[in-house]
Amino acid sequence: METLRKLERVQSLLSLMEGRGISSGHADTDRFLADFIFFLVVGPSPGMIFDSIDSMFTAYQEHARLKGFSIAKRAAHKVSGEDKSLSVNMKRQLEANDIAGLRPCKNIKLLEVQAGGPENLGCLPKDCRNFIKKRRRLRLGDGDAEAIRKLFITMQLRDRNFFHLMDVDDEGRLCNVLWVHPRSKAAYEEYHDVISFDTTYLVSKYKMPFATFVGINHHGQSILLGCALVTHEDARSFKWLFMNWLEAMGNIHPTAILTDQCESIKIALRDVMPNTIHQFCLWHILSKVPQKFKNVVDFDKSKWAEFVRSHGMEGSEWLKALYDDRESWVPDYLNHTFWAGMISTQRSEGMHAYFDGYVHSMSTLKQFVEQYEIAISNTIQKEFRADHESKSKVMKCISQFEWENQFQRSYTNSIFNLVQKEIMRVLYCHFIPPTEEELIEAVNHVGIEKYKVLERSIVNNWYHKEFTYAVDYRPNGKYISCNCRKFEFKGILCCHILKVMSMKDIHTVNERYLLRRWRKDVPR
Repeated sequence: METLRKLERVQSLLSLMEGRGISSGHADTDRFLADFIFFLVVGPSPGMIFDSIDSMFTAYQEHARLKGFSIAKRAAHKVSGEDKSLSVNMKRQLEANDIAGLRPCKNIKLLEVQAGGPENLGCLPKDCRNFIKKRRRLRLGDGDAEAIRKLFITMQLRDRNFFHLMDVDDEGRLCNVLWVHPRSKAAYEEYHDVISFDTTYLVSKYKMPFATFVGINHHGQSILLGCALVTHEDARSFKWLFMNWLEAMGNIHPTAILTDQCESIKIALRDVMPNTIHQFCLWHILSKVPQKFKNVVDFDKSKWAEFVRSHGMEGSEWLKALYDDRESWVPDYLNHTFWAGMISTQRSEGMHAYFDGYVHSMSTLKQFVEQYEIAISNTIQKEFRADHESKSKVMKCISQFEWENQFQRSYTNSIFNLVQKEIMRVLYCHFIPPTEEELIEAVNHVGIEKYKVLERSIVNNWYHKEFTYAVDYRPNGKYISCNCRKFEFKGILCCHILKVMSMKDIHTVNERYLLRRWRKDVPR
């Protein structure tokens, strides 16, 4: 029972972080913080029972992801006395394929074919990927700075709205580069409500900070809003970057921005964008915690302060800073703001995936910029295809509710698909009759109808958990809200609100619940 209870707490927290009910109605902030620590470190424990190998693997994957290592399923076989490290010939082949421009996945696949199958490779694919990553470096060739300048001038001659800026030091050495496409500037006018800023891509792969500003379009796709190369990740460099990026964007400040938990970024944003809501990437925080608490195994505490005191961790500056910054990463403080469902900079990292395969170890900085132009054109084509599909292909409704037809006519297909998923979840929602105290309290709230909705959530296709939500409805003005905050956080009406609408026989929703940013009938 103790194991089951802990597992329930782990899965409850997981559902919170996945946006399936981020709500202050579930628990107070201190309990969330304590559960957060518990979830990171405990992971799968002896005695846990799973209904299948797949469900066990899914749970273990979550734990491994947060612990900072990867896992894989493969057939067990014995290789006695065999060296699992890469041979010299394998290294030479991987290096030659990488120089030739093959993507890592194709490079490894080719090696497996040559070996007669992955079982004969003698090492894990992860070992090959690590070798490729280690040898990849982006070189700053002679004359690159001048070559980039000429490249940008050429691009500006093609389109005068192309923005670029190069920062050099007193000795004429290239320090920072910023460029913004005209299409990015136009998109930002429409989608400046929430953006993700990330600098991890080239830091981890090519040892040079490459920064991206990424937004979300009306299809829920990632869109590039600016690129930069910076030589130093300090407050001065980020101030230079943010100030000039804002200038390129017509000095329109974003409503909210999601970044890594970086003190230099925090200082720069505070000075340059003081009115922009700043959220830390939850994933980056998760990745740091295991190493901070590797010697602590007991996290069964209900309060953050009790946990810190019981483990003698009052002197942890990192933990204190994390708690002081809780308003920048704990969902309870952030779910009243629209984030398009983002809690991590994975949007930026997903954008980086388009770039993989276009740059290899012999690429110069100029080639990097040129190849990135090619890579980004693919994302533009993807948006064009989604626009065409939303206008030419009508998705069928799955219910008889008139308000589903509203969303069908207004929203892009990808967003309408999210609405339909909420409609299907209405089947798992049930009303909880009010208590006598709640009936008496309702008398004091004239004009507000209050409902309690019980939802049985399914996490990772195997774990069941019940949550209770509070939905308020105001007939005067047709306002409706839920404490799960999905509409405020993601811009999609939740299944709990839809349950109340079906019960109240509400035929249409107010236009305020049809967000402009998700609509396909808005000219852009």
